Amino acid sequence: ANMKIMNGREAAPNSRPYMALIKLDGKDEEMLCGGSLIKDRWVLTAGHCDRDGWKKKIILGAHSREKSNQWWQEFHVEKSIAHPNFNKTNLNNDLRLIKLKEKARLTKAVQLLPLPTTYKDPEERSTCETAGWGETEKAEAADNLMEVNVTILDREKCAKHWSENKANITENVICIIVGPGSEDTCGGDSGGPLICNGVLSGVT
Repeated sequence: ANMKIMNGREAAPNSRPYMALIKLDGKDEEMLCGGSLIKDRWVLTAGHCDRDGWKKKIILGAHSREKSNQWWQEFHVEKSIAHPNFNKTNLNNDLRLIKLKEKARLTKAVQLLPLPTTYKDPEERSTCETAGWGETEKAEAADNLMEVNVTILDREKCAKHWSENKANITENVICIIVGPGSEDTCGGDSGGPLICNGVLSGVT
């Protein structure tokens, strides 16, 4: 999903210590993504969170996307591996693993997000949560980490709804709908975790 957190709330500092801020710098533009620290040298993010030839920087322990703090850890990327079946056109299998050049130091503000030992689709209408530094109501990237609750939509209903737009809703896709108002996720939130019942269930 390529989305933005609208009407979300600011996350409490250090409340999501697995969050990674991914900064991609091109010659004339910057791209922000979120990610999840799943091992001390590995970050899970979205497949489309990469650009050939762009400089990549991973920041752990961040609350503000610009202001460093005592917990801030910055890393260069050793390797960036897209899912072998990632499709750039329709974003199917939109997953990527990023290997850090050095190990992350686990602290109060930097922790691993456990991967599920078994996988089951989240139930329809269940509430999940996601977070990121995506755009806010002012169409600007959020300075501080934002979070929002979302609701799971049945995949068949979702596929029917999006068929008019020729969206490819496969078994690898989880559909989410927004709550009251226009809460959602957007650019800058791409790559962040979808957490249902405390378990990683997907990547936005």
